[in-house]
Amino acid sequence: MTRLATLTALALSLAGVCFGAYSVAREATIFDRSPERSIEEYDRIASGQAEFGLSAYSKKQILSSCYYGLGSRLARVRPAPEIRRFATQCFEKANAITATMPTNSFAWLVAAAAAEALDDHAGMNTALVRSQRTGPREQWITELRVRLAEDNYAGLDETTRKANELDLALLAESYRGVKTIASRYVNDAGFRERITTVVSALPNDVQQRFLWSVKKAAQESLQ
Repeated sequence: MTRLATLTALALSLAGVCFGAYSVAREATIFDRSPERSIEEYDRIASGQAEFGLSAYSKKQILSSCYYGLGSRLARVRPAPEIRRFATQCFEKANAITATMPTNSFAWLVAAAAAEALDDHAGMNTALVRSQRTGPREQWITELRVRLAEDNYAGLDETTRKANELDLALLAESYRGVKTIASRYVNDAGFRERITTVVSALPNDVQQRFLWSVKKAAQESLQ
């Protein structure tokens, strides 16, 4: 049996099992730990009062607040106009940062996430590709980028899908990254064929590690 056939057979055997919805624990931030501070920070950004300084640290702080705020519980319960204001502010801040730091891969990712929240698929695609090109080996950003891309796969254009394949290959080749994609493989039926094709083109040891990770993720999901 070929490598691809082996992986496909595994996919079919898992496809008939019922698993819970795919989820990845988000990094602990004020948006998860402190409701009061979360609301204050969210409102500051949405109202346009949040600014960033010249330092890289200052820029990363506002970008982090934007990224995690876009996916926080607040973003699901606030009125739609307020959510759009927050996303618009984040999109503008991320673009202001990339204007002076065009190789800031995280800023491009935040711009992509904000564009998605604004239903701007073209903007999301452009920013995702630029994030991948400026940070192709930054694994923590790659994991976030793959999450956004896969959650919105139907809205990706061909260029972005190819960039996503490169990200998937990077994750498959790393011990930490392979756990991420194995979890999605188990829980996301539409993802299985794509990752099977990507992994089948990688070295045999990478394929074997991926298969082991998938089996482990499947077992854990049933516990």
